[in-house]
Amino acid sequence: MRVMYAALLFVGLAVMVGCGGDSRASLMAENHSLRIENDTLRARLQRLQDLVDKQYRATRYQASTPATRPLSSNSLIEIRLLKVYNFSGAARIDACVTNKSNLFISFWHITADIDNAQGEYLGNGFAIGSNLRPGSSHTNTWSFFDVNAYDIASWKPSISGLRVRGGGGEEEDGASYFDLKEVK
Repeated sequence: MRVMYAALLFVGLAVMVGCGGDSRASLMAENHSLRIENDTLRARLQRLQDLVDKQYRATRYQASTPATRPLSSNSLIEIRLLKVYNFSGAARIDACVTNKSNLFISFWHITADIDNAQGEYLGNGFAIGSNLRPGSSHTNTWSFFDVNAYDIASWKPSISGLRVRGGGGEEEDGASYFDLKEVK
């Protein structure tokens, strides 16, 4: 079957090339324009990736104001594991994230390490969210590629980034003073 397909492909190419110089020239011109379009799209994709990386780094590593624990807040996020399952070649964990503080969380980034029953490290995943009002909850998904969900025995979530917004609209890094508590 492969030999027959290769023979047909060869005959088709021979017919196209044998049709004259115009056909070959038009194919070469089309190939050239497709390469230019591909290069343009790659450059646009790279610019978008750079922009996302820049925004992520700014959110994760820079605070617009110094981080201080607000006196009026218990500064706690609760996380409840809902289910562990396989999906498209990845283990997934669905969990509910609840803002137990009286602060508006404008952005959060929670990573999770996973281990098997022998305590061996299997991988790391993350989830991000935004607009988590005081007392509200969001359900999010952590993906762990090349991991079987049945191998996961434990997970250890931790806050990697968190931004809070005060009443006056000022935003600050809250990762250093927020605690994460896993609830059953």
